[in-house]
Amino acid sequence: MSETTVIGDVEETTITQLNSLRQAAKDITAEIGSLEIRKARIIGSMGEIETKAQELLANEAKRLNIPEGTAWQVTPEGKAIALSTEANNG
Repeated sequence: MSETTVIGDVEETTITQLNSLRQAAKDITAEIGSLEIRKARIIGSMGEIETKAQELLANEAKRLNIPEGTAWQVTPEGKAIALSTEANNG
């Protein structure tokens, strides 16, 4: 086992600053943890939104008699348009 030798006393201001920096690091770590939890919740919300959008589109496709597997999209003007498979492959 190694022996320790006291070199001298660290100044009180240095100890105070070190303790403050350690606390700041702990606070940042805690904040990162909170942000990760918030991030997970937001990602979950995004998944719910995407699921609802897919359900809406599936219902609209049925209403418009669009065959399953047909590529289509909604234009900004609210029109449903079929997408050409040639345009997708070219």
